[in-house]
Amino acid sequence: MGLKDTFNKSLDYLKIGAKNKALNPSAFTPRVFAPTFIINGQPVWRNLSELSYLITCYHENFLVNAVINIRADAKANRRRFVRDLVTLEETPLNEYVKDGGILKKLLLNPNPLQSDRERIKQKSVNYDIFGESYTYATVPIPFDVDYKNITTLKNLAPYCVAPVLTGKFLEATQLDEIITRYDFTIGGKPIPIDVKKVLHMNNVNVMLDQNFTKGSSKLIPLQKPISNIDEALKARNVMIVKKGALGIISPKASNLEVGGLPFTPGEIKQLHESFDDYGISENQKAFMLSPTPMEFTKIAMNVKDLGLFEEVSLSGMPICYAYGVPPELAKNWITTGTLGTDSDEAQKRMYSDSIIPETDDDDEADNEFLKLRDFGIEIFSSFDHLKFLQADKKKEAETNQIISATAEREFFSALITYGQYANRVGVELVNESRGKLLFTDLTPEEQNAIRPKKAAG
Repeated sequence: MGLKDTFNKSLDYLKIGAKNKALNPSAFTPRVFAPTFIINGQPVWRNLSELSYLITCYHENFLVNAVINIRADAKANRRRFVRDLVTLEETPLNEYVKDGGILKKLLLNPNPLQSDRERIKQKSVNYDIFGESYTYATVPIPFDVDYKNITTLKNLAPYCVAPVLTGKFLEATQLDEIITRYDFTIGGKPIPIDVKKVLHMNNVNVMLDQNFTKGSSKLIPLQKPISNIDEALKARNVMIVKKGALGIISPKASNLEVGGLPFTPGEIKQLHESFDDYGISENQKAFMLSPTPMEFTKIAMNVKDLGLFEEVSLSGMPICYAYGVPPELAKNWITTGTLGTDSDEAQKRMYSDSIIPETDDDDEADNEFLKLRDFGIEIFSSFDHLKFLQADKKKEAETNQIISATAEREFFSALITYGQYANRVGVELVNESRGKLLFTDLTPEEQNAIRPKKAAG
């Protein structure tokens, strides 16, 4: 039975009922049916309890992907330097050759498949997805693990690495007293790895009863906003793909002596099938027609009515803030593929609040893992070359110049002590007893020795 036939049958019921109302009142007794669909009101959240779900979230949720990739690119913007711990001389890594170029080669060409920038980005993505990262150093047996003996550095996927614990956590003082080895499983076969060959960095984990050596992903507490974004996009997709009927056309109650009769389950099924012919997609009819007076009830919904864009925006904010990425940067990245030239202040916040401190932690971990200080050197990173940070450096230099000039003037006017002067200009005070002296307490010879010399001519 088609939709038109169903309407005609309903009209026939009404005509018969109008004639036999007094004789057959049961004909108008409402029939009660089970609802054709049930909404139980229970929320459905994305499952982030396993590592495989975390990486799926990164690949599927566009905002999570954008935020994590923004951070990875930002960290890869570092420029690294080598500091001599004796002379304090600082040399760009790509120019450091005092060790024959060993450190330069290792860090700039860490393995056959990746450049330095690629390895940094991959490590950052691993850490942000899983809350931890593993770096494996290839070292020929029986050499010690230090930068001069390491031939390659590779990132290991955290979901492939499992620490094997000794069970002696409380009394342990060394890492190998806590972890016997790492099992790296690939192709179903675990490969044992020496603890000393692995640099493991992890996010805070307070679960001491299980997996306490592993990191905790920031994505896990973001389960609800991530799920809301997923569902908002699904709803929008459903509205685009399966647009459905624009509304319902039904008999006008004012033109009938009695109310409409309820449909039977079979008729409901046929009506649902008939609805597939109506909508605003190709080869669909926009309106349903009937031979009797009808009224139209709008049922179509749109994105604005559902507030889908607002939901994505509101749910996106906690994701951005959790990773230290200003929301406006994420918006620019998603809509234009860049961070935008008008977002310098936002980038400054991101670098100062998260990227630079985390990069300092990375450098400290590398210094320890590679045992660089055993050889009298250490590495550090700088982002001063970035244009939006250079303005701050210029302002800082100008401020320091003003502070130094003021301190100098006050010291030579005997308004502050030498110690106060040294502290303001950042000079190390070798003799603390002299720090209490004013300029007038010095001998004429000492005054002349430290008094600023006038430029010649």
